[in-house]
Amino acid sequence: METSALFQQLYLFKGKEYSLYKAGPPGSVIDSINSLCLSFEACSEEMRREMTSCVTREIAYLFLIFSDRAALEALRQKDEECIVRGLEALAIENCKADWRDSTLRLAPLYHSAVSIGADPEGLIKSVSAIALEPAKTHLLLSFLKRSPENRELAKFGLKEALGTDGNVFYTSRF
Repeated sequence: METSALFQQLYLFKGKEYSLYKAGPPGSVIDSINSLCLSFEACSEEMRREMTSCVTREIAYLFLIFSDRAALEALRQKDEECIVRGLEALAIENCKADWRDSTLRLAPLYHSAVSIGADPEGLIKSVSAIALEPAKTHLLLSFLKRSPENRELAKFGLKEALGTDGNVFYTSRF
């Protein structure tokens, strides 16, 4: 599907962030963002600029939700590609809403990568190589400059928990 058509699908969810945070994104949102991530890693810098310019503050939250979900899916499936997609979603979102919201998503992705035996620093560096500013410097590379203890979930007010269904999830530690 063409990039503009994928973004048109996402624009249908403007203003629905609270319901989607609670219920989770529908499959169409997951599929659209996954397709955008796959395109992002394969396209030219000019096309990546066009993609990031299509993200507005009103739909930026969809990329953050996708990133949250990617961290969990990586743990459940033991698949580092989920981490890469989550990082790419943050690169596409490009700190549109608030860089702190984007930074908060890096801790679970990093933790999930460590938990499944992937190289979190290598994954972050590989996505930063195709990311644009400000995400490249102010999000991805700046996270890597943190000391290992400052990359831990607890430093972001998060902890790993086990749901009644047996699935791992991240929750507030407060």
